This record gives sequence, structure tokens and C-alpha cells, in this order.
Amino acid sequence: MATTRSSFHPDFGYESTPRNALTFGAMGVDGVHYAILKIDGAITDESPVIHVSPMDFSAPYPVLGESFLAYLAAGCGIAHSEMEAVFAAERTCAEKLVPFLKTHFDHSRLYNEMRLRSLDSYLKHIETKPSRMTRGELLAHSISFALLRARKLVRGLHQGRTEEERRAVANAVVDQPRSNGDQGWRLDEEI
Repeated sequence: MATTRSSFHPDFGYESTPRNALTFGAMGVDGVHYAILKIDGAITDESPVIHVSPMDFSAPYPVLGESFLAYLAAGCGIAHSEMEAVFAAERTCAEKLVPFLKTHFDHSRLYNEMRLRSLDSYLKHIETKPSRMTRGELLAHSISFALLRARKLVRGLHQGRTEEERRAVANAVVDQPRSNGDQGWRLDEEI
């Protein structure tokens, strides 16, 4: 999971990010980011962790953990008590948490279908923002964005750019309009 300096912005700049979410990480692709939800205005030990996928209209908010501790434990494939022990060691200045996460955390463990369904009850904590766009406008906007991003990826391929360079150019499609407040992308935009 990649993080950027802007990934700690409360809503990460996306309308689909719940208004009670505090973003703590991002994939760096398609606006996917991870957030912990505030309950009654505060982050607590019971605050669930969600995956926010702005381009997935059918299921934009899978819950990844009923709490941050549960999220880390599931990602590491260990019991909550084992994760608590790692935290306890960290609190004694043993510097255990980061090395432990580097060797044990596997994000793919979080996406088991049955596991995700068992966490659906935590969706009730999500406070969505009122949409400023109609469904049709949102769909048109998303299609335009996806096509523009795809065109930039293809153009980079034709220019002989590496995959990393192509992704950087395509991801700039997301960052540039957001940074100047533009909410729309045009299909006829020059690449």
C-alpha cells in the first residue's frame, strides 16, 4: 500500500470518501484508498477500517476490519491477542511493529468473500456525503476519466515508456484536475 503526503487528508479529495473517514493509505491507482471511520466524531478502538474505491459504484466500501487492531491482525494472519502483544512490545520501545508488519502483513488476506460479508454490519457507520452530481453525470464523469486515463496509458506504451512511467502519467490525470479544483475531465482533452 502506497502513501503520499496527500493520503492523510481526511477525505482524500474524493466525493465518495465518507465524511467521517480519515484516510491513512492509498493504492496509487484509480483513487483506491484506506480509511478509519470516526464514530461520534472521534477515532476509537471500535472504529472500523474500510477500503474506498471511487470507481466501483456497486460496492465502493468493503469493510476490512471491525477495528484497526482487527484489520492489522487479519492482514498478518494472526489472532487479535498476538497483534496486541506486538503493540505491547512496541510500547516498551522495542521497535517491533514496523518490522513485524513488513514480514507478516499481506493485504490479500483481507479480501476473502465470506470474511467481507461478515463485516457488512459495520457499513452502518459510514456517513456518506450528499452528491453534487446526478447518477448520470457521475457515470459520464467516471467513463470520461477512465477513457482519458486509458488513452494516456496507451500513448505512453507507443512512446516506449516503462510501465512505471506510464502509470505516473496516467495517475497525473487524477492529481492534476483535483489540485486545481476541476471536477470534470473531457474526452476531447489533448493528450
